[in-house]
Amino acid sequence: MVSNNEDLLGSLTLAFSMEKGSNEFYKKAEEKIIDKKGKEMFKKLASFEEGHMRYIQYLYTSLLGEKKLITLAEFKEKVPTDVMEGGIKIDPSLERVEDTPFMDDIDVLNIAGDKEAKSYTFYQKLIRKNSDTNAKVVFEELAKEEKKHIKYIKELIDKIN
Repeated sequence: MVSNNEDLLGSLTLAFSMEKGSNEFYKKAEEKIIDKKGKEMFKKLASFEEGHMRYIQYLYTSLLGEKKLITLAEFKEKVPTDVMEGGIKIDPSLERVEDTPFMDDIDVLNIAGDKEAKSYTFYQKLIRKNSDTNAKVVFEELAKEEKKHIKYIKELIDKIN
């Protein structure tokens, strides 16, 4: 049983907010980029973040039990965000995409790799600073996922090169 739901619920809300921000970034970037391969990559990365959001929402509602069930759509609406994973502001990151409309797939992957690396570092920081062991487990799982994304992106870059 969770001994301190407040800390864990707050941590889950923070994690959801960042995943939501990353999802929004990738979706907006997909709309802005002209390169077809880049669009496909941003779409796939957005789907990764959607999966993380579902995982976090599941954990959140599991902790609440039957007190208050909340759907993914309701949770998205409830949790506003202007940052993505790693605590990075969405709008300046989108400007980077807007300023280079003819970006190729390597440019897209470099942006994604940079964001995922910052996300991994950010989750590692939250693991070290959080005293709630349940929250640490959640952040450890999310850090593992970010590490998988970094590996995936590196493999794509190697394949292209």
